[in-house]
Amino acid sequence: MAASQRSKKLKGINDLRRACPFVTKQALSEVLHYVEEHGVPEAKSSKSMRRSAVADLKQWDDCAHGPMFLSESMLCQDGSSMAVCMVNLLTLLYAAVQMGGHFFERMQSAICVHGPSSLESPWSLAMCSDECLPANPLAANAGKKVWVTYVSFKEFGQQLLSKEDSWLPIFVQRSSSVAKIEGHMSQVIKHLLCSIFHGKVASPQHLGIMLDKPDGSKWRLFFTLGYFIQDGASQREIFTIKGDSGSKFCLKCSNQVAILLKDETDDEKAVCKATKKADLILTSNEECLQSWDRLHSRKSTTAAKDFSLWEQASGWTYTPHGILGCGLRRDYFEPCTMFVHDWMHATCSSGAMNIGLYCILEAFHMEDLQLWKVERHGKLYVRLALAPSNGKIKCQASDVLCIYTICRYYVQLFANRAPQLEKQILAFLALCLVLDTLCNIGKIQVLGRDLDQKVEACLKAFLETKWGHVMTKKFHWLLHMGDSLEELQQLIPCWCMERKHKQVTAVATKVTNLSHFEQSVYTELLGEQLHRMARTPLPEVGLAADSKPNNALANFVQKMFASKGPVYTSNFVILQGGARAFRNDVVLFKPEETSHAKRDCGHLQAPFKIDGQAFCLIQVYNFISYMPERFFATWTNQDRRIVVPVAEILSAVTYTCTKDGILTLIPSHLK
Repeated sequence: MAASQRSKKLKGINDLRRACPFVTKQALSEVLHYVEEHGVPEAKSSKSMRRSAVADLKQWDDCAHGPMFLSESMLCQDGSSMAVCMVNLLTLLYAAVQMGGHFFERMQSAICVHGPSSLESPWSLAMCSDECLPANPLAANAGKKVWVTYVSFKEFGQQLLSKEDSWLPIFVQRSSSVAKIEGHMSQVIKHLLCSIFHGKVASPQHLGIMLDKPDGSKWRLFFTLGYFIQDGASQREIFTIKGDSGSKFCLKCSNQVAILLKDETDDEKAVCKATKKADLILTSNEECLQSWDRLHSRKSTTAAKDFSLWEQASGWTYTPHGILGCGLRRDYFEPCTMFVHDWMHATCSSGAMNIGLYCILEAFHMEDLQLWKVERHGKLYVRLALAPSNGKIKCQASDVLCIYTICRYYVQLFANRAPQLEKQILAFLALCLVLDTLCNIGKIQVLGRDLDQKVEACLKAFLETKWGHVMTKKFHWLLHMGDSLEELQQLIPCWCMERKHKQVTAVATKVTNLSHFEQSVYTELLGEQLHRMARTPLPEVGLAADSKPNNALANFVQKMFASKGPVYTSNFVILQGGARAFRNDVVLFKPEETSHAKRDCGHLQAPFKIDGQAFCLIQVYNFISYMPERFFATWTNQDRRIVVPVAEILSAVTYTCTKDGILTLIPSHLK
């Protein structure tokens, strides 16, 4: 192409970008590719786009389960009523199944594993509610902050429930509006459950709901309420419990109280004394409901000041319009069983590991360790002197998963040099083992009793180290996770829901008309999700996306495979279980026949696909040593490259280059 032609071509695309309102280059590229393939749509105005989005959802209003959106009248704190819009889950399920796509495929795969639902064996509905903040988080007025509720089915399993599109959004409302409702989110959840299980047109629990498959055949789905998985603040809102501010802070225990230490005023820093499950007297569902009923009976006969003391002592925040005050749900609502602690918030979000990291770093800090620097994390500095009264490491929850394994390596490395810190080191390592076990759920078999034993050993070690003063209520949550694991055969952390929030905020941030805010968000959010579920296949092991490689890679691959088929590449690949490995990562993979190592390791240089099969070009490392008790292996570089099927790659690993070679941290489930 002549220079003048190339210049004209580039000027044309640049003029288009400058003439249009700002969108990212990737978004504009996708639009142009779509227009090139499908042509220019006849309707082009924003009004037409809005009408088409509304019509796309309205087409489902004629199904047997009612309209896509329901309007429920809710009682406000000032005695007035407020009309609140929510999604009709039954109609949304009907649409998701009838359209086909990956949500329908997930339901089919669940049937293959668990069998079809029935009156005797219904599926379990999982619910998650949380607040998220669209727009600028530093704005003086968080007017767009919203409450959202997602639902899915337990039968999807741990792996599929970690995908955002496995969760269906059924409620979005600004927090400022929810705050006006009597009982807040508890009344909202009451109405949501009523619309699902006590509607006028269907009864999923007793009669099932009829769904149409893409091929026109019928499918009857039975399901009941399974459990709530969410953070502590959301559990407090929905179950109307005092939580951290109550004398009885744990819904599942009848004998546990949190104690504020001397001169401490922050309720969140109240500590717990129980370190063994044998110390707990567990509350049954019947006892929990009876406790609320007793408080309800005292409301009309007790003075306001005395009633407040009863609330404090019993751990309830009384409201007759919440979920516990509704008699319709008493036949299936089991508060203690359905109350599931989220281990992400318990350990990584201002949780036990944040505190444990602070304690061990402070202990080493007293031994003259001034600064830790983690490469490739933007020079993440941990200076304890900056926040001596905070008592925990402040960072994103996902960063904790990266930091604690690196910290464990250095703690074990320095252990022999600091024998006076033996108890502190053992306590921190016990906490790391608990988090390892929680991360391994869904990857290898983890039993509830094994988790309980590790939690009890961790709490005991903290007490022996004289770290009992930092054992906040989130340490107590860990004692209940073994029971939840045995009951549900899974423990779903909230990582997925936090990612799901990005779908909500991406839409809500752009909505400027606050008079019709919720309806606008619903229209775009549901329209986008239904479109994605119908057309996007389930992620499979292989390349994340098919991109055109450079000529050198394409020629190399075609020559190696003696094929003239098209070659594709990608920046990352999807592994078994849904994990990812990126270009230039160091990865573990199944060993070669001549290898003496349990697993081989190497530098992932180029993912590619040819003739429908995905591979990676990997520079192989030479195995030197492996220390499973310290979770690391050492290797040396060698100038040898092999092609490995993506299906044989096990995991990307944390690594560093030392004078003795390459050191990799081994994930606990591959230990």
